[in-house]
Amino acid sequence: MARLPTPGGDSGNWGGILNDFLTQAHNTDGTLKDTGILAAKISKSGDSMSGDLNMSGNDITNVGNTFDAALAPTTASLTGSETVLGFQTGTFSNIPLSQVTGLSPVQSVAGRTGAVVLTKTDVGLANVDNTADASKPVSTAQQTALDAKVTKAGDTMTGTLNLDTGTGMKIVGKLSGASQWSLNATNIGVPYFFIQNEVNSLTALAIVGGAAGSNVTQVKDGMYITKGSGQIAPLLTIYDTDGTTIKGQIDAAFKLSVLAGGTTNTLARVGGLLKSNITAVGNVTTGEDDLITFSVVANTMNTNLDTITAVFAGTIANNANAKRIRIKLGTTTLLDTGASGIATGAALDWQARTTIIRATSTTGKATTVLSLSNGTSFQDYVAVTETWANALVIKATGDATATNDVVQEMLHVRWEPGV
Repeated sequence: MARLPTPGGDSGNWGGILNDFLTQAHNTDGTLKDTGILAAKISKSGDSMSGDLNMSGNDITNVGNTFDAALAPTTASLTGSETVLGFQTGTFSNIPLSQVTGLSPVQSVAGRTGAVVLTKTDVGLANVDNTADASKPVSTAQQTALDAKVTKAGDTMTGTLNLDTGTGMKIVGKLSGASQWSLNATNIGVPYFFIQNEVNSLTALAIVGGAAGSNVTQVKDGMYITKGSGQIAPLLTIYDTDGTTIKGQIDAAFKLSVLAGGTTNTLARVGGLLKSNITAVGNVTTGEDDLITFSVVANTMNTNLDTITAVFAGTIANNANAKRIRIKLGTTTLLDTGASGIATGAALDWQARTTIIRATSTTGKATTVLSLSNGTSFQDYVAVTETWANALVIKATGDATATNDVVQEMLHVRWEPGV
């Protein structure tokens, strides 16, 4: 077995022992033998390996950057667990795909080669977020469209809501629990609009439109509005909960009637106060002077049988002067006590009441009573000729000698619609 000479020994055999040792790996010219220690090494000029090359943590440098296309493997020679390698100066990398045959024609991804890691920007999806469908926000355009809609929870509309279906309309509402009312519209020859109680199907309010004289069946389980022929055709009728007893009514002339006492369906027209005045006014020295006056507005008496009632009251001075009172409407004198009808020499109270009823647009009838506190009374009935379309003044006048011989203390005027 070849060995190195032993220092201090092998006297006379050093040359032979050393030559045997060197010839194990060297040729006689000093070069290394292929069968020696180099047999398990790779030649820089090119060689082949029968095992694996482990390069973990190391680089191969100073290696020629060449590739032999003839050595490129085909698809059939590659398996899922194999890696085909090539050499580049300073690094160890995958074989260029352009040198591999039998694979798909992909050469790069998003302009990159090698171990490529893509971002959403690389593939034109920079504005994409990985958000669940339920969490995705709406777009500006979608929000603008939503803002123009009415919300179920309640909203305000600035335009018109068109519910025309061609055959009718119905809106159902709830106060609590199940549906309790509905708003309906239909056409029964004339437009017909009503609110219905969904619990018992009773109509609470109905509005029927049509020409005068239309024969429209009246709703008798609520209240209704209709336009019919004749003065007493109801515009609005209010029934009791029994659906039969009328509690009130507004006619086509917008005049109100209410139930008269406890009688069934007997209505009384409702009037109102036109004027109350309690500012005292007396005559002034000699002659006839207006006392309290009130101008009845034009067309107040615009329907036949419309009525005005007026109450006058005042005092008479205790002296010997002659005194006279007149009650007037427009140019018509309704009552005159006469020049000597009122007694002198005593302080008296006086009161008068007049009732005026329209007959036609220019005529009417009036009855007036004036009473003194001494028991004397005056009364008169006259035919009135006045144009009711004009404003008319109703008043009392005092005709005496001294100031305040006749004083009016109050005036109360009421109007009532005709029946």
